[in-house]
Amino acid sequence: MEHKKLIAESWKLTLENKKLILWYAFFPAILTTLIGIIYLTYQIIATWKSQLFSEQHNESILYKIFKTIFDLFQDNPGTGFVLIIISIVIILLYLFVPTLTQGALISLTARISNNQKVRLIDGVSYGFLSFLRLFEYHLLIKSFGILTVFTELAFIGRNFGWLWVKLLSIPMILFGIFSFVILLMFTYAEYFIVIDEEGVFPAIGKSTKLVIKHWPETFLIGILMIIITIRVLVNALLVLLIPTLIILPTGYFASIALGKLGLIIGITLGVIGLLLASYFAAIVEVFSKFVWVKTFLHLTTKPELTARDEGGVDLEIKK
Repeated sequence: MEHKKLIAESWKLTLENKKLILWYAFFPAILTTLIGIIYLTYQIIATWKSQLFSEQHNESILYKIFKTIFDLFQDNPGTGFVLIIISIVIILLYLFVPTLTQGALISLTARISNNQKVRLIDGVSYGFLSFLRLFEYHLLIKSFGILTVFTELAFIGRNFGWLWVKLLSIPMILFGIFSFVILLMFTYAEYFIVIDEEGVFPAIGKSTKLVIKHWPETFLIGILMIIITIRVLVNALLVLLIPTLIILPTGYFASIALGKLGLIIGITLGVIGLLLASYFAAIVEVFSKFVWVKTFLHLTTKPELTARDEGGVDLEIKK
């Protein structure tokens, strides 16, 4: 498998199928980016206001948030009710839409890679067919995510102080390494679930076996994807940096001089930034799906020689 050729072909397919970005990657990217910003902001503020950095720690930030929401609901019940409904809708969309669109993306990219004629609308059907199994799988792997390790360590620090952070830092680091290995073994599980319609645990077993047999290819592709993703994100930041340096001071002075109009300008600029960041994330998502799907198809269609088979014949199927 020629890795440079694989990357080039995947990028070409991404550019040729830009509608995939808009249909199945852009909106989920908006949801994940928005929730990610809210989550990261909460973790930073909660940690900064906790006993780790503040001597005047009385109430948890979560309690203050709920108290603020309750006060808002009491003072402005109509506005509070609307905000609660909007929040519930966003949370439900965040829970279900990314999984649905991921199943659709995997199936569509696999069919496109195999030169099948597909309609974008068919992705909805493909997404629903694998939704429950993929949702169950995502619930399982969230226990091993780096975000989980970070959340647990931050929670311990905020509630028990630096001593417990120091005591548990090494076990948490070891758990992080273990989680990385587990996630590496599960690399192809979602592709077995969607493309081969396997159950969650059979897919995990087959993925582990495939990674062990082809760990150099899997590891190298993973490293290449990390490098490419970082490069794309850096390019995106550079593209956004210059306008930001101009817009931020302008927005700041406008907010001082114009009051509500300045606030509207700030919110508008924030929404534009969210949309741009989400679009770049959507491009990376579709591109990575093409890369991993093509890798999966290549490795799973290559006949394996057992100890009983005679050597001397190259049985690899050239795609």
